[in-house]
Amino acid sequence: MSYNIKRNNRNDMRTTKRTTNAYSDLENDLRQDIMANRLAGGETIPTEKELMESYGIGRNTVRRALANLVEEGLLRKVHGCGTFVIPPEERTAKTHTRKQSGRQILFLSLSTAMSESSFRGGNTFEPIYAGLNSVFQKAGCNLLLTQIGMDWTPPPCLASRDVGGVIFHGRTDYSFWQKYIRPLPHVGIQYQAPALESDFVALDNYAYSALSVQHLHRLGHRRIGFLSDEIENQLSDERFRGYLQSMKELGLPVEERYCITWQRPFLDGVLASEPATPDYQPYLEKAFTGGSPPTALVCIDDHRASFAMTALEKMGLAVPRDISLTGSFNTPARRFGKITGVCTMLENICREAARQLLAVMEEPKQTEFKTIMIRPEFVSGDTTRAL
Repeated sequence: MSYNIKRNNRNDMRTTKRTTNAYSDLENDLRQDIMANRLAGGETIPTEKELMESYGIGRNTVRRALANLVEEGLLRKVHGCGTFVIPPEERTAKTHTRKQSGRQILFLSLSTAMSESSFRGGNTFEPIYAGLNSVFQKAGCNLLLTQIGMDWTPPPCLASRDVGGVIFHGRTDYSFWQKYIRPLPHVGIQYQAPALESDFVALDNYAYSALSVQHLHRLGHRRIGFLSDEIENQLSDERFRGYLQSMKELGLPVEERYCITWQRPFLDGVLASEPATPDYQPYLEKAFTGGSPPTALVCIDDHRASFAMTALEKMGLAVPRDISLTGSFNTPARRFGKITGVCTMLENICREAARQLLAVMEEPKQTEFKTIMIRPEFVSGDTTRAL
């Protein structure tokens, strides 16, 4: 983000370097903040002067960026008062009058996969938005993003089919899919479901685990465990199965206590927010008693790896001196510290899903459906060592 304004202190800005594409940087940064609700409906945005100083650009350049966002239906200028963010419920209606519904694309974040707060977090929202918008903007499409709760209430534009296509993320209720998604060109990401007549783009979660296990095996590790606190989640389950398969292919033993898996609580069907530092020690202790302990752990992501590191330190174990850890991250820019692990290529997945949706929109009468698997990339870090 090129600007960072505390809502109670308009002068608290992060200085940015001027770049040749500062105009597009400003427009994209504001757009992302609005779509992610970091700038809420009805909130005023920084003044033209503040944006000029923050980006090191001229007034006309700032005005051009703001004019485009006004035209998109994201901002409203009020003479003598400033420029305001249009609330989402008004935004959708205005956008529809501006563009034909056939060029509107709706992204559905389903609560079966993550809560709205998790979806709006930068680690998830930014690669999703960047991947989708990089394709749809060039195609002249307008991107809308919304969260679907466990009551499965569709947004008005979906209920009235005022969109040209849908991309959905998460396990969908069949009746919701049949009534609202199936009639439209659509593509699902990550949570592929063979029973649905839908195209999907997803990470190869078996390769995810294979890359981690193979890396640890090359370093001399033989007692390798697996850690997940969301084992009922489809992606975690696929990664766990990939771990078991990789261990079998390498002829490595899998002890039950090496499989450190549990399901953290749901609240009304949605995963409850985790504490800032959840306590993994009770789960990890089982793996380190009653026999030879694991020398390495494959964690489902970098946050779980960091929580595991904290618990291991309480147990007197240092990473990587006493035990090696791997994790994952959605994009290198959002990597948590320097944890060794897998880039899950979320931006690439969304980019490919956008391309696939445009192709489906061109040829809507499909009789065959496919799943495109995106291979992850392994990135070295500081949390593994050779034995």
